[in-house]
Amino acid sequence: MRCRCLPAALQKEKAAGVKLPQTEFYHLMPYESGNLRAPAVKLLLRLKRQKDADALDFLASQMMPLCECAIAEHRVDSAMDKRNADWIITYAPRSRKASAKNGFDQSAALAKRLSHLLGIPCKQCFRHIRGQNTVQKTLNSAGRLENAGKSYQLYSKIELNGKRVLLIDDILTTGATLSACAGLLLTAGAAACICVTAAKTVLQP
Repeated sequence: MRCRCLPAALQKEKAAGVKLPQTEFYHLMPYESGNLRAPAVKLLLRLKRQKDADALDFLASQMMPLCECAIAEHRVDSAMDKRNADWIITYAPRSRKASAKNGFDQSAALAKRLSHLLGIPCKQCFRHIRGQNTVQKTLNSAGRLENAGKSYQLYSKIELNGKRVLLIDDILTTGATLSACAGLLLTAGAAACICVTAAKTVLQP
């Protein structure tokens, strides 16, 4: 449930000399994308396609301890830390096309629900760049990393200096999107970026 290393696909890219941000990844459960009977797949499809409120509540409640663990591991002894005042929650937004297809951004919904549960502000730090609509699942790991790096920009008015960020998503596949977003956050002055996802795809050999 707690992995503090890069996903395997990104480890290969790093070994090949690709510069990647120092980012930690936490996930709740394995995701077998081809198995529609798997509980994780059924649950996430209910959230994504049906906007199921019960699925959202359940996933957020189960992801909350992972977030609390990440916060505890990065906390220093100060009154500010005890109030979680230097933390924010954000997410990688879906493209307009992807959001319009289901009328819902499940990562945004999870981030906002976790914000309520943890008492940490949720900020939309990124915008999806129009025209960069190549679907990630059609690409290999190197292609995903390159595509993700071109697909997001930080809003210029977001203040990140010294902030610690929980970056929320529904599914971690190769980690390309989250790594690209984490790189933007850290470059803009964030002190730490921890990625928390509901599931991690089980990659077939």
